[in-house]
Amino acid sequence: MIDLTAFQQNCVLVIASSERQHGDIPHGLAVKEALEQIYGKEVNHGRLYPNLDALVDRGLVEKTERDKRTNAYSLTQKGAEAINDLQYFVRHAQGKDVANPYGSEDTQASTAPADD
Repeated sequence: MIDLTAFQQNCVLVIASSERQHGDIPHGLAVKEALEQIYGKEVNHGRLYPNLDALVDRGLVEKTERDKRTNAYSLTQKGAEAINDLQYFVRHAQGKDVANPYGSEDTQASTAPADD
C-alpha cells in the first residue's frame, strides 16, 4: 500500500480521469483546474506542483515536457495500482465483499497492509 495524502490521491485520480474521459494526458494547469472544481476553491501553484513532483519521485506519475513552459502528467502502472488500492479500501469501508489485493482470504480484515 502506498501512503498518500488526500490531496495526492486526488491528483492521481484527476490525472487518471482526464486520461480515461478525454484520452488526453493533462498538463499541470488542467490538473489544477480540475482540482479547483472538486475543492470549490483556488488551488495554489505552491501546493500543486510540489505534490505532483512528489508523485513523480515516487513513480506514480510520469512528467513529460510538452513545450518549454508546459509539462504533462500521466499515470504509471504504479499509479494505477495505487488507485486499485484506494478502491479496495473504499469498498471495504462500505462493507462490500471485495477481494483483498494483498492476498488475505479474509475480505473483512480489520488491519491495513504495511506501507511500501
